[in-house]
Amino acid sequence: MKALIILPNPIESKIIRDNLEAEGMTVLETDNGTHAMETLKTQPDIGIVLLDDQLADIPYEDFVKQVLDDANISDIPIILMENNNNLFDPNEPRPFGVYFVLTKPVERALLSSVMDSAVRHKQHIESSLGSW
Repeated sequence: MKALIILPNPIESKIIRDNLEAEGMTVLETDNGTHAMETLKTQPDIGIVLLDDQLADIPYEDFVKQVLDDANISDIPIILMENNNNLFDPNEPRPFGVYFVLTKPVERALLSSVMDSAVRHKQHIESSLGSW
């Protein structure tokens, strides 16, 4: 499976990349939403996106909307990684289009579990659609 990491902080990006590669994933990285959209459109085998909540070029909500509006990539699970500033109340619904919200710093076991769940969820949807 190929993952796209969109994190503006190179240290955080390296830590996440190393964890995902240890899980056997191929990892692509970028630090902004514009380049991430280009990558998603040119790399059709990306299976999951990890998105920082603080992109330098566009609000993360706009990035998520762009993904959802493109039928070719709208099924890719997006995991939002928020800074530890309580942006999202865990009792509130997660932002539309986001599979899961993780608070940084993220523990490796939790990241692995969420990634696995998102991938299985996508595969389930794909197999369900294939049976129509």
